[in-house]
Amino acid sequence: MLNNMIHDVKIAQISVSKLNVRVENATTGIDELAASIKKHGLLQPVVLLGSYGTPPYELIAGQRRFLAHQL
Repeated sequence: MLNNMIHDVKIAQISVSKLNVRVENATTGIDELAASIKKHGLLQPVVLLGSYGTPPYELIAGQRRFLAHQL
């Protein structure tokens, strides 16, 4: 079942999936992205695989946003 809901999850419960769409240059410009997220907030959520409430979750889209949040 697809769940298109938005939930808050802890960063520690997320790992980057092998299905992640970004395969190179994931860390380029991360400092600038982190500053933008801090100033404007997260404008587009990341996409995770898994069932809410049963971590861990696999990140499949939004790796740069995820890495920026880890900073």
